[in-house]
Amino acid sequence: QVLHDPDLYFQDGNIALSARSQVQNPPTHVIFRVHQSILVKHSQIFDDMFNVATATVNGPQHAGVPLVTMPDEAEGLRELLMFLYDPEYFSTVLNASDFALRLLVPCELARKYFIDWIRTKAAERLLRSWPDTLGDWRRLDGEETRLVLQRAAARADQPLGFQLREFPEPVSSILLARECNVTIILPVAFLYLLHRSVEPDPNDLYAAAEQRIELELLPVIDGLRLFQARQRMGTWFARYPKKSSPSLSTSKISACDGTQACKTTVAEVWLRLSELLADGCCNMLTYSLGEDMKDICPGCKTKLAKEVSLFQSRFFDNVPRFFGFQE
Repeated sequence: QVLHDPDLYFQDGNIALSARSQVQNPPTHVIFRVHQSILVKHSQIFDDMFNVATATVNGPQHAGVPLVTMPDEAEGLRELLMFLYDPEYFSTVLNASDFALRLLVPCELARKYFIDWIRTKAAERLLRSWPDTLGDWRRLDGEETRLVLQRAAARADQPLGFQLREFPEPVSSILLARECNVTIILPVAFLYLLHRSVEPDPNDLYAAAEQRIELELLPVIDGLRLFQARQRMGTWFARYPKKSSPSLSTSKISACDGTQACKTTVAEVWLRLSELLADGCCNMLTYSLGEDMKDICPGCKTKLAKEVSLFQSRFFDNVPRFFGFQE
């Protein structure tokens, strides 16, 4: 069975491309009748292919123009051609919430056909979407939380007056980052994946986000990477008080005379941090001491707040090591 693509079959097109669809049943070949000049403008590979096709005597044709059988799936090829023909459509995909998933196959084809500007734009979008500092992580986390609250309250149709963002889908971001050589975002993408891959609490605000995590696309080796990261985080966490912060030890406190109430509060804070780590650790990065801490003296509370902030900064700095991207 042969189908003409509804948007990319031009009567004045001078080259026809045939690609097999992986969606249609029964198996179908989709014909794109396009303009050789537009494709050649973006890719020398297309130029070489079309020169061979048009130079072949009695070669295959479709509707009176040379026919080239493409080795690519029709769905991915269609997206690539749409990007070349319609910059506005490419911009729409680039700014979509699921941009990483939608750009993955087109970027693979862009690499194959040497269309570098598509991969460059995808790389820039990834870099804008993922935080590279703890402060940026906290700001994005806050925006996502407010967005989730808005959705949960069914007020998504009301203008906010400002644009809220959310973390991109992590698995497709990881795959796209590797495809476009933007490996700098991999540690934080894996960190977010570690948080979101934990079985969600039905009462958790994030359950309302309805963001699909594409775990079936994750390579097996990366599942092992997540497992090993948990082990490394646990080991680092267990060593941290003695090695880096005696004030977070349950037996020592340095900002007061060591009253039992202050010691107990320190122990509770450390326990809370360990619980957040077990939950996937992202909430640990935004944790702050509550205003309801009445049993701790002001000096110890100030000291403890600084220690927690320092602990969070050091944890974030170690994220690349946890996931095996640094020694």
